[in-house]
Amino acid sequence: HMADHFVKSLDKDDYIIDIQSKTIGLSDSGIDKAESFFKLENLYDIENVALTHFIDNALRANYIMILDIDYVVSEEQEILIVDQFTGRTMEGRRYSDGLHQAIEAKEGVP
Repeated sequence: HMADHFVKSLDKDDYIIDIQSKTIGLSDSGIDKAESFFKLENLYDIENVALTHFIDNALRANYIMILDIDYVVSEEQEILIVDQFTGRTMEGRRYSDGLHQAIEAKEGVP
């Protein structure tokens, strides 16, 4: 949840987004802010690989994945993926590689 909190504090010039490819990353100013926020010498040191993964997922969750287009929040407070072709929710499916948890943090669901 710290990565989500950090990402929500960023300004538009702190990240670089490519909507077409659905990719996003920190800009130089974003890297500086991350190192300050997490009190690090170098964000990209090998020992910080898990943190950078959490930050990348939080960036995607907050700035690429769109509520009611890519996913919905059910009445039971669950994140449900929306099929891009049918528009229906895909029960039981989860985003992989930590993205699902990042979206849960973004939306404040348990």
